[in-house]
Amino acid sequence: MSSMNTPRVAVITRTKDRLILLERSIKSVHQQTFTDFIHVIYNDGGDKKAVEELVAKYEHLTNGRVKLMYNKESRGPDAAFNVPIKSVDSEFIAIHDDDDSWHPRFLELMVAHLDKTKVKGVIARTDRIYESISNNAIRIQDRDQYMPHLSHFSLYDLFAENFAVPISFMYAREVFKKVGYYDEAIRVSGDWEFVLRFMRFYDIEKVDPGYPLAFYHVRPSNSGILGNSIYDPSKSHVQYHTKLANRFLREDLEKGSLGYGYLFNVGNAERARGWELEEMQRRIHELSDKIDSQAQLIASSKLSLRGVKRAAKEKLKNTARKVKAKIRR
Repeated sequence: MSSMNTPRVAVITRTKDRLILLERSIKSVHQQTFTDFIHVIYNDGGDKKAVEELVAKYEHLTNGRVKLMYNKESRGPDAAFNVPIKSVDSEFIAIHDDDDSWHPRFLELMVAHLDKTKVKGVIARTDRIYESISNNAIRIQDRDQYMPHLSHFSLYDLFAENFAVPISFMYAREVFKKVGYYDEAIRVSGDWEFVLRFMRFYDIEKVDPGYPLAFYHVRPSNSGILGNSIYDPSKSHVQYHTKLANRFLREDLEKGSLGYGYLFNVGNAERARGWELEEMQRRIHELSDKIDSQAQLIASSKLSLRGVKRAAKEKLKNTARKVKAKIRR
């Protein structure tokens, strides 16, 4: 248990020049029913004054539970985990990136499960939210349950897919003694590599109260600062996954035994097939939308044509009546 002056949970938010998203995340964190936490907002090379003004705007909600940190030069995503984590003390760690959100009972139910079971890590039932940002407004387009088929989590499955997206995962700070911190040399997917090390020593359990507790927001149509790295047109995720797979495999070869390298590369192959299927599904969905759109245009064109025909017939009838009337005279 934590001491009287030490919060039970450290909530870590990485941000850089995404005020519209950061504002949503501040509301998400500070509308929690569980309030024994410190919220560390780590501004990794973004506009310092703008973030300070935004946090000040919500002083009535944050109630002194925010610690603002600023780095003039961006240090990268995993340094943006380690620096704020090490800057405070707490019993548990929760990552709340600036573009994601929580159900108000997230912290309450996650802490309760950790207390009850004494496991070192838990993952919340999560929904994936598809959205887009334009004209400084967020528009929700669709949603689905993220990996609904997983009720239990295995290390083997983790090699194929990262089921522990940061917004859904909470764990005990004490694991750093065995697991270590986030690897700052990894520019993309460092959170995944951390969970792979975590599961080498500890199991993870699922918290599912019958509704989603975490919301993983994705913006396939946005790029740049407002986009998601998984939809980066440069395919940096694929590049770094491959580098990670190569690193693990080299470590296996040096040891002269099969281990993480073999399993990760098997998972990499499965993941590549999954991406191909997702791309095919996306194209089918786009074609289906185009067909529906064309069908609607054709249908409306037919209706318009019928209207023109009716109007022409009426005009001919009126003309015929006038001609007949003249003939009778």
